[in-house]
Amino acid sequence: MATNVKILLRRGLRSEISADTLSAGELGYAEDTRQLYVGIESNSSIPVDEIIFDPFAHAQSIVQTYLNLPVVSGGPTEQGREIDEDLIIRNVSNVSVLLNDMATYGVITAGAFEPTVSVPAGSFVSVSDPAGLFLIGREYIIEVSGTTDFTFAGAADSNVGTTFTAIGNGTETYSAGSFVIGIEYTILTVNDGIGGAGTDFTLIGATDSNIGTEFTATGVGTGTGTANFVGTGRATYGTSYTIATVDDGVGGATTDFTLIGAADNNIGTVFKATGIGTGTGTATYGKEYKIKTTGTTDYTAIGSSVLTSGNFVVGTQYTILVPGDTDFTLIGAIDSNVDTTFVATGVGIGTGTALKTTFIATGVGTGTGTAIDTSDHFYANLFASERKNVEVLTENSFSQVYANMHLQSHTSTDGRRPDLFKKDLATTSGTFLKYAKTDSTSFFIDYSLKQVGTSPAITFVRVGRLQVINGAAITPEIAQAKLTDTNTEIWQDDGDSIAQSDEFSNIVFTAVIDGDNLKINYTQDANFTTEISYTVKRWTM
Repeated sequence: MATNVKILLRRGLRSEISADTLSAGELGYAEDTRQLYVGIESNSSIPVDEIIFDPFAHAQSIVQTYLNLPVVSGGPTEQGREIDEDLIIRNVSNVSVLLNDMATYGVITAGAFEPTVSVPAGSFVSVSDPAGLFLIGREYIIEVSGTTDFTFAGAADSNVGTTFTAIGNGTETYSAGSFVIGIEYTILTVNDGIGGAGTDFTLIGATDSNIGTEFTATGVGTGTGTANFVGTGRATYGTSYTIATVDDGVGGATTDFTLIGAADNNIGTVFKATGIGTGTGTATYGKEYKIKTTGTTDYTAIGSSVLTSGNFVVGTQYTILVPGDTDFTLIGAIDSNVDTTFVATGVGIGTGTALKTTFIATGVGTGTGTAIDTSDHFYANLFASERKNVEVLTENSFSQVYANMHLQSHTSTDGRRPDLFKKDLATTSGTFLKYAKTDSTSFFIDYSLKQVGTSPAITFVRVGRLQVINGAAITPEIAQAKLTDTNTEIWQDDGDSIAQSDEFSNIVFTAVIDGDNLKINYTQDANFTTEISYTVKRWTM
């Protein structure tokens, strides 16, 4: 007679399934997200040499920026690595070393914190970067707009005083036919790579048509070549200061902090310096840190504050210090363990205490606690893991993939599935996706996009599917790639009920074979940026 046997799998939270949790062939079930994983083999003959990232907004560009950092600047010891479109770093010589580089980048131990410093007016720090040299991820304030379109770098507009976080270096790309006479460009490409007419840059002011040659345009150009334009704009990134005094108290000249970036002249106002300042006022500055581990460090002595449950402020980030009898999971935490960081969703009850996670160091600190230097930290390590676990798609996980959950952006590993893929396309032309040309023959890319224009101010929304056939992956090779874009969008009618080209989005996708790669490129009108969310299916015939 048959007997029913209960078989239980390893169970826990999604955040608890690490690279070393599951043995080869062992199944693990995430109770909170209803995902199923299986561990894979790793031995001397089949080493695990890949690092995979959970998707998050603009993951590829953020991770690649970190991988490109030199070792002397805190970058990875293993140089020359790339993250591909699947968010995988492949052929890693030592996975554990690279993961450790990510995890420890920007982490400071108590005793080495940089304390608050008092600075007199005339000595405030304001560093100015020219367009073309902006660092991705750094917050800037437009100092001089000049001829630069700052929207290409992530700004809402190009007005002096606008604050933005750079998503590009400030370089704009233009196609032949749209060059402006008298403007200096740098040659990027001479043709479109698919048979389009090449551009003879010597006819419009260049000494040759070599990539990288700088020239001042004497004509608009013809053909399919492209060139980069930087412009004369500049943006500043200043130290964050807190106003301490507005004068010396003995008749010295008063400092007007509103002239150098402050909202007012009140003591305690925090501002980013846009100039060195004048007068006898003073301000303090210190590095901002986020608590990583509490250890034996008294963080209240160096700028943080401790609150007891019942007094937490909704929306503020805290790090659990003493759990007590407080159930922190009821107010936003994934557990009630010491050092768990959470954003409060309620005031809390019970005897538990927590520290404000973010603080400006007022001293070097003592003890064994660690904190993250927020001005110089690689947060993407929170999403990285040795590629030892493979997700098994189930009925539940299948529905998750196609639910709206994947369109949300998350900033830490909290057990929720983050958005699948998302990118910002901020230039007039560039590459959207890139794969090895021998990788796959067929690509199906489902997407939704939002295209925003600044001049004129208009927003387009569109949903569609890109279908790409790649002949370079076929034997014998056919060195061609073709793309079709089937889409629909909301018509932005100007009121005359007549469909016109400027009432629809203007981004266009093409597929080309470029060297060893298949590239899906895009072009769009100047003064437009596009945010695109997408999924990719591909296979080989």
